[in-house]
Amino acid sequence: MVLLLEDWAKVIAGANLRNPFKVTKMKQEYFKNWKMHLDHKYCLQKKDTDGNTVGFQQIHRFNIGWGSELDPKTGQNSWLSQAGRTAEPF
Repeated sequence: MVLLLEDWAKVIAGANLRNPFKVTKMKQEYFKNWKMHLDHKYCLQKKDTDGNTVGFQQIHRFNIGWGSELDPKTGQNSWLSQAGRTAEPF
């Protein structure tokens, strides 16, 4: 039975009998606020790289990782991933 906050450490450590978990008691200063650091990196972009206004309500599809891309030299579609692999995902 867990009555105190400290009792959770015993419960978690004993959850695996063969190889007990190592529990580290955390202090408030161990938790960092990354919001200010990441806000400028992950913000809603209102303009694209060409300076055109982005109409998010008109977007039908986002490419998040895998997808076909038109090769400007050959005019053919090729499958690309963020890692640069050229195999199809399926």
